[in-house]
Amino acid sequence: MYSDQDDIIVSLKKELATQKALVAEAKALRLQLSQVQTENIKLTAENKNLSDTLHESQTEIKSLTMKLSAARSTSVDNRSNANVPSSAVKTAHQRVNSSQSATKRQGLAIEKLKEDLYSDLTGLMIRNVRRLDEEDIYDCIQTGRNGCKFPLVLLPTLAGSLVLISFAALHFHLSISHLSPTSTTPGGPGGYDDMEFAYVPLFDKKNDKDLLEILPDYLTEEICFPRSSAAKFYAKVGDCMNSRVEVVG
Repeated sequence: MYSDQDDIIVSLKKELATQKALVAEAKALRLQLSQVQTENIKLTAENKNLSDTLHESQTEIKSLTMKLSAARSTSVDNRSNANVPSSAVKTAHQRVNSSQSATKRQGLAIEKLKEDLYSDLTGLMIRNVRRLDEEDIYDCIQTGRNGCKFPLVLLPTLAGSLVLISFAALHFHLSISHLSPTSTTPGGPGGYDDMEFAYVPLFDKKNDKDLLEILPDYLTEEICFPRSSAAKFYAKVGDCMNSRVEVVG
């Protein structure tokens, strides 16, 4: 009996010894794992530092390359400009200014030709335009066979003197409002075609007596009309100034 118990005890002691060895081995493995993890963390940090240093170096190299390129370009430009006399630079500026002035004069000449052709075709002369805050005011003269003798221009004669030329004409102001259209629908209320025109006749009581007798009443007083009626209005003015009038009496 004692022999069996001794065998069990011996067996248990062997098993305990084996478990202690396993525990010791496991502890050693955990320590080794901890050391490996610590080393891994250290290597990761060092790798990050190296990557940051490499990035900074690349950025600095790129910056230095750009500065070097700019310095070379400036050096080339300076050498090129040094070879150009200041008189040549001044002449180039003068040529540019002269070209711009010529273009401006040509533009003004073309506008004058357009104005002269319009006046020849219609008999309407626009003497002046005043721009106010809310409207443009056109000083107009409509010439024709009817109307008063309106002094228009002074023309030089062959002898060098000036002669006053006068025409049968209707003198009036035409105002166009600056108010912006409120409608976005073509032809709708408050749209572009409804921008207001104002006609103001400028009569001379002494000289315009005959003209007042042939003009319709609506052209002898101030009237307003929408932009869509402007062409119709002007057709009436031209007709009144150029139609032959039969004088009875």
